Amino acid sequence: MRTLRFRLIVSHLLPILLVTPLVVAALYYIVQSQLLIASVRSELTTQATLLAQLAYSDPRVFTDTTRARSFIDGISPYLTSQIMVMTPDGLVMAASEKTPNTTLDNLITVEEFEQVQKGKIVAKTTVRQGSVEEMADVFVPVLSANGELLGVVRSTYAYSGLDDRLARVRQLVWIVLAGGLGLGAVLGLLLAWQINKPLAGVTRAVTSLTRGDKLAALPEKGPQEIRQLESAFNDLVERLQSLEAARRQLLANLVHELGRPLGALRSAITALRHGAVEEPALRSELLAGMDETSGRLQRLLDELASLHDQVLGSLELHPQPVDLKDWLPLQLAAYRESAEQKGLKWELEISPDLPQVQIDSDRMAQAVQNLVLNAIQFSPAGERVQVKAFEEAGKVVISIKDHGPGIPQSEQEQVWKPFFRGVNRGRFPQGMGLGLGIARDIVQAHGGEIELESEVGRGSEFRIKIAK
Repeated sequence: MRTLRFRLIVSHLLPILLVTPLVVAALYYIVQSQLLIASVRSELTTQATLLAQLAYSDPRVFTDTTRARSFIDGISPYLTSQIMVMTPDGLVMAASEKTPNTTLDNLITVEEFEQVQKGKIVAKTTVRQGSVEEMADVFVPVLSANGELLGVVRSTYAYSGLDDRLARVRQLVWIVLAGGLGLGAVLGLLLAWQINKPLAGVTRAVTSLTRGDKLAALPEKGPQEIRQLESAFNDLVERLQSLEAARRQLLANLVHELGRPLGALRSAITALRHGAVEEPALRSELLAGMDETSGRLQRLLDELASLHDQVLGSLELHPQPVDLKDWLPLQLAAYRESAEQKGLKWELEISPDLPQVQIDSDRMAQAVQNLVLNAIQFSPAGERVQVKAFEEAGKVVISIKDHGPGIPQSEQEQVWKPFFRGVNRGRFPQGMGLGLGIARDIVQAHGGEIELESEVGRGSEFRIKIAK
């Protein structure tokens, strides 16, 4: 019972084994008690009626024992039943079998024989004297033309003679039962094989997965439940392949992104060791570069930490009431300085009637700063970086707009994915491609959304929408 195949076969055979004997018993009872016995009585009545008609043509069989014996001996070889000829008073003139007496004792009641004497046919079941064998009896009156009772013809059939017929019925039923069991076993085996085969395939695939073998999707076929299982496995394979690709991309980006600033730091340290520390202008320039490089490394570490939370699904928020009019300028002060140093025009417009919102100030600051940093990086000198905060349709909107190269329509759904690099690589000159995805995850964790509008050559606008 441990294998699914065995249980499926048993599930097909068990109903047959349980139900069929009950059906056979009921069928046997119906055939025996209703069909065969009724058929015997009908056949017996027909035979007795025909014998009565023959006896009517020779009424002496009811008065002369020799004629009666001759009548019985001439007909009985052609009948399966036993016959008897009696006088109107119930005296047995002749019979095809030996009778223990020559009267109607134990054969028919007085009331029933009175019915026969009145010209009615009486059919009944009796028990043979001295045994328990049941017999079917039919008594047919023979009447003269003027309605006078000439005699009575009795036809008898022992039910034990039905055994052969019932044996054939039982044999047929057992043949059908055996055929049903065989067919059920074959169907159960076929269905079990059809179900077991894809399950075995999934098992092998999972085993290969645990061994670290090459991942491959399974064909989705078979019953609905099997297809759902195969689809779930394929989703898992796709997820694992995506994670593996992300892991490799992450390693490649880490080597690239960490290598450049570390190389710059080592070069600056080497220069300082070899005398640059004695030259104030050069020393100041090297220290400023080292500070900028260390800031870039810090941002890189922040992005990696956020990516870790994103993968593990452990982005936790600690929301509290925040007044955006006071909060937003503080978060953007340093970025305004960066924009002006790059030669950009900085524009910040905050609606004076902005309501308070429930946000995690640190997390939301990270999302806004990622978008602002993105706008500063991709706006050429002399252009504007616009940041606006206002209320629209019951939501608070923070809009960050740049005038950079823009994002093609075909890439606008991809920019949220980690490590994505567009066709226009100038759009992503630095970083690991994590900032936009992290920003969206933070905003969505707050129950908000980020919208993107961009046109190639005219810049991009990101809108953060948060419910009040």
